[in-house]
Amino acid sequence: MRSVPWRAAASAVACIALTSAFIVAPDGGKANVAWAQERGGRSWLGIAMRQDKAAGRVYVSSVVPGSPAEAAGVRSGDLIVWIAGRTVHQPSDVAGAVSRLAPGSAVQLIVERDGARQTLSTHVERMPSTEQLMKRQLVGRPAPAWQGLVASGAKPGPTLAGLRGRVVVLDFWTSWCTACGLTMRHLNQWNAKYRARGLTVVGLAPEPEDQMEAAAQRLGIQYLTAADPTMDTTESYQVSQLPTLVVIDRKGTVRDVSTGYSPSRVATLEALVVKLLAEAP
Repeated sequence: MRSVPWRAAASAVACIALTSAFIVAPDGGKANVAWAQERGGRSWLGIAMRQDKAAGRVYVSSVVPGSPAEAAGVRSGDLIVWIAGRTVHQPSDVAGAVSRLAPGSAVQLIVERDGARQTLSTHVERMPSTEQLMKRQLVGRPAPAWQGLVASGAKPGPTLAGLRGRVVVLDFWTSWCTACGLTMRHLNQWNAKYRARGLTVVGLAPEPEDQMEAAAQRLGIQYLTAADPTMDTTESYQVSQLPTLVVIDRKGTVRDVSTGYSPSRVATLEALVVKLLAEAP
């Protein structure tokens, strides 16, 4: 992404950095396919899928809370047999069926569960933004545990459990994300202003530890940083744009998510942080 001047922050800025989501292949590998069936069209069903290529089968790997798929009764592990008049052999079959429907249109799908087939009905919705999607998945729920993090000096990274009782702002960034620098200035200020009152800011970079450490020094990051070289934690938070901020309260519950950069959103998040700091542990 091109460099963005600090004063050019009147509109939201996002650095597309990661895959839209992840799909776990039968062999355990990750493939950049998960939400592809819906990113390409106007409408959205709210599922991630995994494909058994050898058998020509597509399974539901997860269902977004509050989505049309959840309303229809779709469950993780369901085999998708048929949707909107099309037999399903690969994720793109679902993609084509959903993308041809206008938001609000009725759709039927047949799934196989425990050896029995079921016909489910729902209405597709307009595709939510990345931020809206993350909020559906995270806000109001326990924050996913942090796994595989590496701190400076190749030391074990921080854990969410170790920060219980503190308000946490989790900042997803990378060494090459220009827009991430816009949020870092604010986060440095928050760290200095609110740390003694119970705030911990953690910068999390889905890249090797040495690369993260060098960038943190170059960019003047003054808060705790860690690398996520395996991207396990990044994946668990469904991060697909950078910068992304996740606010977690003292009890470990996600309270808000923000993607990209906007001065108004930063102000809103700071007000939330102040509110959460006033809450009892």
